[in-house]
Amino acid sequence: MDSKVLDRTVIILETAEDFYMPVKKLWKELHREGYVIPSYEGFIQKLNQDERFELRDFKKAWGDDEEEIGRASCRERV
Repeated sequence: MDSKVLDRTVIILETAEDFYMPVKKLWKELHREGYVIPSYEGFIQKLNQDERFELRDFKKAWGDDEEEIGRASCRERV
């Protein structure tokens, strides 16, 4: 995954309505836009490795509906 994908991820997060965005929603949006990105799990790993992103696991607070809320949610670090 190249830096263009991560740069686009920052732009998507900056313009998102919500403070945190489900990673699965972000991953699907990048696929829809035609970016070549790794598997969902691989994408989470890349986000975790980049200090520009903060990931939170809301699954514990919201239950087990991973498809609806995503396993993790992401925001740009400020």
